[in-house]
Amino acid sequence: HGGYLYVFGGEFTSPNQERFHHYRDLWRLDLKENTWEQLPNKVGPSARSGHRMIVHPAGKSVLLFGGFYDTGAEIRYYNDVWELTLETMVWKVRSGEDGVALKKGGGGASTLQGPSPRSASHVSASADALYVYGGYCKYAGDGEGDDGDVEKGVTHSDLWRLDLKTWSWEKLKKQGLAPGPRAGATSAVHPAKKRNVLFGGVVDHEIRKGEVIISEFFSDAYAMSLEGGRWFPVTLYADKGAGGDANKGGAAAGEAGTGLEEAERVARGESTNVNFNIRSELTRAAVK
Repeated sequence: HGGYLYVFGGEFTSPNQERFHHYRDLWRLDLKENTWEQLPNKVGPSARSGHRMIVHPAGKSVLLFGGFYDTGAEIRYYNDVWELTLETMVWKVRSGEDGVALKKGGGGASTLQGPSPRSASHVSASADALYVYGGYCKYAGDGEGDDGDVEKGVTHSDLWRLDLKTWSWEKLKKQGLAPGPRAGATSAVHPAKKRNVLFGGVVDHEIRKGEVIISEFFSDAYAMSLEGGRWFPVTLYADKGAGGDANKGGAAAGEAGTGLEEAERVARGESTNVNFNIRSELTRAAVK
C-alpha cells in the first residue's frame, strides 16, 4: 500500500520441529528501491504467526486480526484486532481479549466479544466493515478417554463483521451457497461488483483419534455480496490451451467422495487423491 509492503511477526520452525520462535517485529519494504526498513514497535501486538493484515478501506491504516503463538509446550490463539496508523506508525488495540489489559495505553479497545481465537482466517474490508470468515484453532487434550492427551484441531465456518466506526462485532447468518469450514484461503474485495471473493483453503481431518492428519485442499471459489450478504459459488475456467487435469487420480473438491469419508479412505490406502495430503502426528498441520 502506498508503494510499501508491510510485514509483522511470523514464525521460525527448525527442520526437526523441535525449536520454535515467534516474532513481533515490524518491517516495511520500499517497492521502488527494494530496500527494507525496520519500524519502531515498542507497543503493539504480541509475538505471533498465522495472523491476517489488511489495509483499512480509508487507506490510512492497517488492520491486524488473530493469529497464534505455539512453542510446542504452550499454545495460544488470538482474536484481537489492532490498527496501525501509517502516518505515525503507532499501534492501537481495537478489540479482543488483549484489549482490556492494554487499554490503559490509549488503545481505545472495544471489550465486546467477537470471533473465537483463531489463525489462518479469511479477512476482507470494505466501506466501514472488516469481515472474518473461518480459520483454525487447536486445543490441548482434555485428559479424558483413550485420546485425552491428543491435541484437537477445529476448522471454523462462521462469518463475522466488525464495524470500523464503533469497533463492535456482529455475527452474520450465512445465506445462499456458502463455503464449508476452511482456513488459509485467500480473500479479496471486488469493488465494482461489491463482492467479497474467497478462493481455496484447507481443512484438516483427524483420523484414528488424531494419530494421522489428512489435509484436504480446495481449489474452488465463492463470492459474497457486500450488500445482502448472500454467498454463491464462482465458476473458474482454465486458460485456453492449458493442459493437464488438476484432479486426475482423485475427486474434485465439492464432489461426493471428498471430506472426512474420503480422508479415511486415503489414510487406509484405499484411495489416491491429489487434493488430500497425509500428515503424521509428528508433523504440524498445514493450516496453522
